[in-house]
Amino acid sequence: DQPLGKRMQWGLEANDQAASDGQVVGVVRDFNFQSLHNPIEPFVFIYNIQPTIIISFRIAAGQMETALDKVRDLWGDFAPKYNMDLKFVDEQFALLYETEERMLTIFGYFAIISIFIASLGLFALSAFTIQQRIREIGIRKILGASVGQIIQLLGKEFLVLVLIAAVIALPLAYYYLNLWLTEFAYHISVHIGMMFLVVLFTLMLALAVISIHAYRAARANPVEALRVE
Repeated sequence: DQPLGKRMQWGLEANDQAASDGQVVGVVRDFNFQSLHNPIEPFVFIYNIQPTIIISFRIAAGQMETALDKVRDLWGDFAPKYNMDLKFVDEQFALLYETEERMLTIFGYFAIISIFIASLGLFALSAFTIQQRIREIGIRKILGASVGQIIQLLGKEFLVLVLIAAVIALPLAYYYLNLWLTEFAYHISVHIGMMFLVVLFTLMLALAVISIHAYRAARANPVEALRVE
């Protein structure tokens, strides 16, 4: 509770004695210095008066190029024999998530391809189904059905199929997404509301695809639909 001024030891010699000893002069808040796959562990900043080859500094926003030019000039003045290896902290942390970034890219491409193929299939299926019911649509129009009512009639059947697919897919997605998140010591929770947004987006996409054929069929001349074969 009162660490300031106390001494601590670290490291271990061959004779089971501490390799180093120092006095605590300050305490900082816990922070993640590793990937979020790992929980926060103890970390000690050690003041070392010995020469070092690593220098850390912060650059003010909007001063990147000016600051880097000055750093290079200073490095050339004080350590001309050594090459400066400049690294940014955010880039180093990004390397900790290379696997996740690669997986995100792969799954993103697969998702786009899957949505495209599913939309093509739905487009073709709706065209075939509407063509099979073209006379029914003509009769309904003659009896006074509006374009909106016909679109609603045709779209309802397909939307039911989409909902059935969502009921099957969403629990699996929810389970495996939570399973993947457990690999991180710190992670968000998957809310049911997010799943409902996915269902809503899927229904809207399906309705948009179906409406193309449904609107065209609803606007067609019913006389053409009822013409004798």
